[in-house]
Amino acid sequence: MEDRLTLDIRVGVALPRTSRRIVVSRAVDRADPFDATRWIAGHLAPSECAEVVWDAETLAGRLGNPMQSYALHATKDLALISSPRFFRGIPVVLLCSFHALPSEHVAPADVGALVAAAARFHRNPLFLYVGVNKALPRLPGWPIPDRWRPSRMIVQVREMVPDAPRLELDRFESIDFDFA
Repeated sequence: MEDRLTLDIRVGVALPRTSRRIVVSRAVDRADPFDATRWIAGHLAPSECAEVVWDAETLAGRLGNPMQSYALHATKDLALISSPRFFRGIPVVLLCSFHALPSEHVAPADVGALVAAAARFHRNPLFLYVGVNKALPRLPGWPIPDRWRPSRMIVQVREMVPDAPRLELDRFESIDFDFA
């Protein structure tokens, strides 16, 4: 096993603003999985990045977890999946994953608008982001100092094929592992 990637753990306070950039901000309806699948299919595009690849049905199934609630937010170029959670006993909005259309340039304002929409939707300005995403111009929030981190949050990889090209992930966020 080789440590391949250390994930950022970032926290922040969303600014209470509205934006015309937001196209949709809504809850995932667990009673209608087809609705979530249809929405996700419209906002999940094939990516040129090295990442965990989701198809609409698999991701909708993950978001249908009866133990958690999720919301979907989008601008025309970027989508966000969010969920209300607790971090060290404090209620926060977990920013589970950002999905950018590969042909589009993501504006910093889109990231801020989506974070604000998630905070407004969940009625909580505090947010938590865990991961890396090279499609974003900047990651939301501020890094948690090492001494306050609950763990090192590393991605380990075991190469199964000798002399295979080294895997470098461009996007790995909390939706991609059991943190979400």
